[in-house]
Amino acid sequence: MGPSRRRRDVPAVTSADAHPLVGYWVPDFAVTDTGGTHRVAELARNGRPLLADLTADGTVAAAVTDSGDRLTVATGRPVGAIPATALLMRPDGYVAWASSQPRPDPDELGELRPVLAQWFGI
Repeated sequence: MGPSRRRRDVPAVTSADAHPLVGYWVPDFAVTDTGGTHRVAELARNGRPLLADLTADGTVAAAVTDSGDRLTVATGRPVGAIPATALLMRPDGYVAWASSQPRPDPDELGELRPVLAQWFGI
């Protein structure tokens, strides 16, 4: 089954030039790290928001180290086609924030914080 073609409402904190994945069902992909390969559905099984950081150096994960256990963070290399280097997935499977930059800059990382706060209270 392909991704949803219907875009969900995105929060007011999301800019008009939001990543094209924001508001859509997360693409089917997996993350490979030192612990093996895990599909995005497996990583989201605990019902918490999922931050998939596919950057080479874990830039995005490093920016949210203060989230504690309220956020599942997966870092590694993507397996499968994914038009993003990082994405924040809501527990219902929709993308709340995403980046395609190899190393998101401070402005883009700054956009992640209000999304975490509005959707998840983090």
